[in-house]
Formats: sequence, C-alpha cells, structure tokens
Amino acid sequence: MTVDIICPLYNAENYIENLHKSFEMQENVNINKIYYIITRGRDGTIKKVKNLNCKYKVIEPKIFRIVVQESKRLLKVMRI
Repeated sequence: MTVDIICPLYNAENYIENLHKSFEMQENVNINKIYYIITRGRDGTIKKVKNLNCKYKVIEPKIFRIVVQESKRLLKVMRI
C-alpha cells in the first residue's frame, strides 16, 4: 500500500524528530510523501522540519481553528 501522510503540528519542537522517524520506520506501507502543516507557534518547529528536509506549510492559528471546526463538522455528518 502506498500512502501520503499529512500531519498537523503545533509547538512540536520536542517531538517532531521522533515522530518523523516513526513514520519512516513503518512496515508494510510505502510512504510516498510526508507533509507537515505547521500552525505558527513560538518554538523551533519550523527550523526542525526544515532540517529534516520535509515538505511543509505554515498556517496561522486562526486558519487552524477553522480547519478543526470543519473537520469536527464533517466527522459528525459522517457519524464517525
């Protein structure tokens, strides 16, 4: 199975490296790409993701709140 991973991050400086390694160590799955969506915070998450040579996008907290609200609404409609 081949997958793309889209992972939201907020103030993830302390765990992003371990998280990324755990994605790469997955068995029985071919990871095509890993994308990080970073909500702008006050730590060094962006720098660490840059050092991992990953694809990422930085969003503002207001946008993240909208995404969370819409995701909750979708899950409710889908009854998940």
